[in-house]
Amino acid sequence: MDLGEVQFCNWMQREFFIENTGKVTFEFKVLFNMIKKKGFVECSPCLGKIIGGEKQRIIVRVCPVMPNEFKEIIMVQVGYFEPEPVTITGKGFYPAILMNVPRVDIPEFRNVFDAEFEKKKNEREAMLKR
Repeated sequence: MDLGEVQFCNWMQREFFIENTGKVTFEFKVLFNMIKKKGFVECSPCLGKIIGGEKQRIIVRVCPVMPNEFKEIIMVQVGYFEPEPVTITGKGFYPAILMNVPRVDIPEFRNVFDAEFEKKKNEREAMLKR
C-alpha cells in the first residue's frame, strides 16, 4: 500500500477490503507487532467477523513522524490461517521554500548597520575588560 508523499505530522488514510467469498463466517484481526513506530499506524476496525458473501472495509491511518521515507508492516490474520503482511510505504515531507534572491546594497541601511555593529562591538569589548 503506497501512500506516496505525506506531509509529516499529518494523518493520511487509505482503505482495503477483506472479502469472504465462502459461506462460512470467519474472524479477522489486524496485528501491529511488526510496526517500528508504535502509535503512528492505526486501523479501524482492528478485529471482527465477516459473514459469508460479505466484505469488510479496513481503514488504515498513518502519520509519518519524520520528513523521510517510511515503511511499516501490519499483519492481517484471517480465520485460522497464518497472518499475511500488508506493507505500507510512503515519504514524509516538510513543506518549505528555499529562495535565493539578489541583495541590493542600500547606503542608508548600510550606514545604520555599520553604526549598530560598532556600537555592539564596543559594548562587548568594554564588558570583557571588566
